[in-house]
Amino acid sequence: MKTFNFLLAILLLVPLTFQSCQDDIQDLADPRDGIIGDWRVTDNTLVGSNGYDVTISKDQNDKTKILFDNFHAVNSQDKLSATFDGENIIIPLQTLDGEYIFEGEGSVTSTGDKITLNYDFTWGEDATISVVATFGAQLVKKAKTPAVAIN
Repeated sequence: MKTFNFLLAILLLVPLTFQSCQDDIQDLADPRDGIIGDWRVTDNTLVGSNGYDVTISKDQNDKTKILFDNFHAVNSQDKLSATFDGENIIIPLQTLDGEYIFEGEGSVTSTGDKITLNYDFTWGEDATISVVATFGAQLVKKAKTPAVAIN
């Protein structure tokens, strides 16, 4: 009986003496997932406002980038590219269709339901306007791309 009690005591105490060396599991979800989809946008400038729809998608070649289709309601074959870190959006200087130039930055609310971008839009010869774009309603949220099994 003494042997049984001794073994039971060891079995109960041994797990308590070991601590996990593993760090907390980090959330490995793609931060872009929360903003991917179709959005209703309102652009505000000194000359007025304009409303249109934009589709945000993932850049499949770079996990830090997102793509905007129909940005600034420019019917372009090109998509505007921006970096996204889960909170901030950076639009590096770039040209769409060889004539529309964009550059700016913005942020996403912590709830992911609103995006605000401040950017400059240039077209023609030195015609530049500053724009504040509010992405206020996510019309359709795209489903996450399912993982593909590799055999």
